[in-house]
This record gives sequence, structure tokens and C-alpha cells, in this order.
Amino acid sequence: MAKTTIVINYSSLGNGGIEVNLVQLVRYCLKNEYRVIWLTTNNRVDECPYKEISNNSKVEKILFTRRNLLFRPSITFEKDEMIVMLSFSVNQFIYGEGIRRKSPGLDFRHYFVIAHTNGREYYPEQYFRNSLIKKMMFRYWKRLLIKMNDNNAVIAFVKDHWDKYEKYYGVNFNCHRLFPTFFYPIEFDYYNTMNRARERKNTFTISTCARIDFPHKGYLLGLVDIFARLKESYPNIILNIIGDGADMEKLINKIREQDTVTQNSIVLYGGLPRERLYEIYKKSNLIVGVAGGVCDGAHCGIPSLVMRHYSFSCETYGFFENAIDHLTDSCPGEDAESYINYSIIMPDEEYLDHAKKGYDAIDRFFGEYHPEEVFNWKSNNKTTLSLPERIIGSFFYIVTQFV
Repeated sequence: MAKTTIVINYSSLGNGGIEVNLVQLVRYCLKNEYRVIWLTTNNRVDECPYKEISNNSKVEKILFTRRNLLFRPSITFEKDEMIVMLSFSVNQFIYGEGIRRKSPGLDFRHYFVIAHTNGREYYPEQYFRNSLIKKMMFRYWKRLLIKMNDNNAVIAFVKDHWDKYEKYYGVNFNCHRLFPTFFYPIEFDYYNTMNRARERKNTFTISTCARIDFPHKGYLLGLVDIFARLKESYPNIILNIIGDGADMEKLINKIREQDTVTQNSIVLYGGLPRERLYEIYKKSNLIVGVAGGVCDGAHCGIPSLVMRHYSFSCETYGFFENAIDHLTDSCPGEDAESYINYSIIMPDEEYLDHAKKGYDAIDRFFGEYHPEEVFNWKSNNKTTLSLPERIIGSFFYIVTQFV
């Protein structure tokens, strides 16, 4: 029987929509005794909150080093091994192709996964300011996308990623595969939800979970300002912020700008496993966030507000059940303060209605979890990059490590 192998070409297995779904995929693979290879760094291994993965000897960790900028690591595969590699940025895909070329003749399926609608990780011309270089990089990546499309080597997290990528690069993809999205089985609890509705008069807890990465998750800074203003009218409110990231210091500085009472009412949890996140969410009265973070809130049966990406003003598209098509949007929304304020004072029955409708929307939007799809997908398994494209890609990869 052929061995099945998953190669995770993504260094972080911490917090964020990509990460939590990769963690669940790794768990599935370990349970089924698939081979698991994780391309990562020492720091990322140490930071990983899922110790059953980071400390697991069955998870082979290939560590990035300076030497690997020029020379791809050699990984030994068996002749009958079926390998699936998942890369989540342009850089990672170029790097991963170098690894695949070292294993010719094998069933080695390498997929580029679109996981955002903005950002230079997916739109590589954004690395550059010079208009000529930007145009050249745009054409280079579009040419590769056409080849990848011929190989059926592109997948996405949600339909919106497909739509915006097709429109931006002018490539009509042959198939629109979606990465399996996992949610723990949770029954909607009417009794506890009604209790949370009634307890809002005593304590109202707002929770949000996101990678602390600006401007992408800029709503966090605006949320702190809104919370400070609402604290004057509702002294019983609490704000939980779950997550970590490169811009944590900026968030801490924003919190330090507030008065002492407000500062003491904001709790920073750092990065947490998804199981612990759910525990905090279930004790909350309102969830605000984007993408995976707000989906988890709705799935826990908590009224949830979908926020705008790439904005520091903390704008929302409304409650989850009405804004599910805006999970990845960055277009202008509405001021979130009025929505949060209304969530505190709305009638109990309306609170229960938002909680249940958001919960039901998750199943309609995402459906059942089938991780084996990743291994059943077919690709043409051809080398995507020609020699000139490999040279350009290698140059791009090295340069962008220092940008």
C-alpha cells in the first residue's frame, strides 16, 4: 500500500484561519498514520501552542536556514509515496517547487492555496514600488498562474478568494476547489444563550481573536478606542483579545494610551489553542472579528460582528448571518460602535435570534468537513516553472526575504 504524505509549507501553526485549519489537517493525518512534514523555523516550533504537534517526533520538521535561501533541503521519499504539498504564499510556492524538482518521477502534487484577498504574499507585485518592476512581476505571476491552472494546482479557502483573484489577474480557473474548513461539533445551547442575554446587565464581555498584524487586522486598534468610549457609559464591559503577532507592541501601546480603568478591563491572552479559544468565546456576550476568528464565534452560538480588513477605523458589515459574504472584505463598512452599543441593550429575544441565526449560517456556508479531499484531488503533476522562470523566481524569493 502506497504511503501518503502531507508537506506543510507554512512556518506557523499558531493562531489564524490558515493555522487552525492546518492544525486540524495535521491531526487528521497523524490519526490516519500519514507521514507529516512541516517546513518551519526553530522560533515557530517554540511558539506553537499545539504541543502535541510541535513536540511530536512523528512530525518531521525541516527548518529554514540562511543556507536554504540558495539550496533547497533534500527530503527522502519512497518510490510509491503519494505526496501533497500545500504552499500559502507566492514565496512558499516558488520555494516548494525547488523541493519538488528534487523528487522527479514521484506522485508529488504541489498546490498553491489562496488564503487572502490582499497582501503581498498573494499579490507579489506589491513588494515593489517601481511601476516597471511591479508590471513585470504582475505578468510573471500571471504567466505562472496560467500554468498552475493547467495543472489544477490552485485551491482557495473561500469563494471570495477565487472571485477576486480571477478578476485581478484575469485568469479563469478550471476548477474552484475549497480548502476543507474545520469546526468542532458544538450543539446550540438555548439555555446558556438566554442566560448570557440576561446577564448582560451585570457584565458584558466582548472577545476577538486575530493575528496581531497591521494593517491587515487594523480593526483591533479602532476597537480599543471604541471600547474606551463605551466604558464611560457601561462600566461593566470587558474586552478579551486573543492572538499574537509582529505588531503586538503597537497594540499594547494603544492600550497604554487609555485611562487606568479601561486598561484594567482589557485582557490580552496571547496565542491560544483553538480548544481554549472556544472556552473563552462561550463565556463571552459578543464576538467581533474577521474571517476564521468571527466564524468560530458564530459557531459557538455567540452574536458575532464581521469586521472590515485593512482598516484602522473598526468598521463592520453587521451581524454574521447577514454579513457572511463579507468575511474577507476590505471595502468600507459601518461604524462598529453603534452595533456594539446595541448588542449591549437589545432585547433578550433579539440577542437569542442573532446567536441562533449566526450558528445556523456556519453549516449552510461551509458544509461538512472532509479532509481526505486534499489527497483525492488530482493535478497533472508537471513541473510548473521553466528554467528562466526558476531563475526569476529564485531571485524574487531571495530579494523578498530582506524587504
